[in-house]
Amino acid sequence: MSDDISSLKMLQKKHGGWYLGMEFFIGKVGIVERVNDGGNVLVKYANHNNRKLCLNPDALKKIPEFAIGDNVKIIEDIQRVKEYQKRSGEWNDEMASILGKTAIVKEVLSDDYLCVSVPQIVLRPGDYWRLDPKCCEKVSNSDDRENSCDRDDSDSGSGLGNLLQKLLLENLGTPPLDGLVKDAARGNIQNVREFIKNQRSEIDVKCSNRTALQVASGKGHEDIVLMLLEAGADLEIQDDDGDTALHYSSYRDQPEVMEILLSKGANTKAVNDKHFSALHIAVSSESVKCVGVLLEHSAAVNIQDSNGNTPLHLAITNKNDDIVGMLINDPEIDFIIRNKPGFNALHHAALKGNDFATEMILEKHRDIVDVKIDDGFTALHVAAVKGYKDIIETLLTVGQAQIDIRGKHQMTPLHFAVRKCYMGSIELLISKEADINAEDRNGNTCLHLAVSNRKKSIRKDSEILKKVSDT
Repeated sequence: MSDDISSLKMLQKKHGGWYLGMEFFIGKVGIVERVNDGGNVLVKYANHNNRKLCLNPDALKKIPEFAIGDNVKIIEDIQRVKEYQKRSGEWNDEMASILGKTAIVKEVLSDDYLCVSVPQIVLRPGDYWRLDPKCCEKVSNSDDRENSCDRDDSDSGSGLGNLLQKLLLENLGTPPLDGLVKDAARGNIQNVREFIKNQRSEIDVKCSNRTALQVASGKGHEDIVLMLLEAGADLEIQDDDGDTALHYSSYRDQPEVMEILLSKGANTKAVNDKHFSALHIAVSSESVKCVGVLLEHSAAVNIQDSNGNTPLHLAITNKNDDIVGMLINDPEIDFIIRNKPGFNALHHAALKGNDFATEMILEKHRDIVDVKIDDGFTALHVAAVKGYKDIIETLLTVGQAQIDIRGKHQMTPLHFAVRKCYMGSIELLISKEADINAEDRNGNTCLHLAVSNRKKSIRKDSEILKKVSDT
């Protein structure tokens, strides 16, 4: 049913009328049972006690039927998405990052909502974006090529779960030269041995864009991987997404195969079309063993992906303490590298609320605590804007950050905490002797900001006014 209640009431005249309770079904998805002689549409809402409504056809919008595995495009209009998401209250500012992007339907919930993963956005394993179906437009699977680091979502629940599709070769055709790739995928070691004996020069032939070494690496067939390498298979051949055999072993969490490939000289600096190294993939999919193997073989830890993120940036986002610790303790790690938004590892830890990473970075490299990004923000400003009290405390105690350091518009961290109405952060900063009389570029003190915000949140700002005034 459409969203505008006043328009709906007009439409319902002479079409069954408008009565108490109908507003509950605005935005709900139902099933058309029939159209009567008067042109009215009888709609059943199966998820709401099979309630039936007689509606004007102009009051209805056809909603595409979604199924698990469907590719959908999230609409770009932020105001529409916010409005649609009101039904469950599920909107947060991070959702702006997925607007206009292609996603994969992971689950269709009983309340009509969709759980989707967005390959470009990394989430913790098992986490998805929960969207009203009206936020999504169905697209053809053939129109959407998943990037080679599709995370379940990616971070996608697991980080790269849907990349398993790269390795589903069971349905390959069987022309003569396809046989090797198919046998390598299925683990048919005898057939692989016979192929090598009779057609060694064709060992790197591709089927569906993959070599035998790549699929065997992804499937974890160690004996076949060894056999192919000893027969001269090329370690560094890339598929159409730029992935090598080492990438395949990383996608599918195959640390033993990875050991073999690295012992034979696989290049840890190789990147695919999204500029992901095998280490990026292992970190994104939270494969602690694969990360460990790569670091033991001196994998390049500072390579940046197409968004400028190093493996450490990705690990901080995932909040996997084991992997964060492994990377931070690597002797080659560079904490200064910035991603495209301009955040180094410490800024990123503050942005993501990762206190473990914040503390570890400061213990290793305390002198970057007051480094500013291009708009003048330090990690302390970022933490204040986000309201992460624990990060603020770590930056002040472990990092000895300058508490009144000036950022954008000459504002201090306390200015931002007051403007955002974060009581816990305000109390902490004041207890640490932040200057409550500091003025921004417009001459505003924290008290000015608290007063100007008063209309937005009377109760909370009254507490802030009292806190600032009493100090």
